[in-house]
Amino acid sequence: MEKEVEIIKAHGLRKTPVRVDILKYFSSKGYALSQPEIEDHFKKDFDRVTIYRTLHTYMECGILHKVPSEDGLTRYALCQHEHVHSEPHAHEHIHFSCTDCGKTTCIDSEPVPQVHLPKGFKAEETSLFVKGTCDKCAG
Repeated sequence: MEKEVEIIKAHGLRKTPVRVDILKYFSSKGYALSQPEIEDHFKKDFDRVTIYRTLHTYMECGILHKVPSEDGLTRYALCQHEHVHSEPHAHEHIHFSCTDCGKTTCIDSEPVPQVHLPKGFKAEETSLFVKGTCDKCAG
């Protein structure tokens, strides 16, 4: 069975063409994608509402997560699925934005530094956004 289908089934979702295709697209790209980019790629196959619902479902299940962006577009990235699972997991990791190609990549290998907040403050999510040149553009 394909990894994408395993992920879909592990999260208790029905396997549909749009779900499989969108997950394969994210897997093939390896960086965060905006909804307009996804819609443009699939405009001949699926309508905007179907794509939106699929992204929303994937967000709720923890298959995708939102990525910070300075350009105002919401971007989505595939959560790490080395082992197919359906348990909740943290999305706190570094996001790297290449100033040359504009792609945003999740860097899961490095932990986000722990932030000590003043008394009375409660963090709900921590995000670290790094800008620079990616390995493809630098080399």
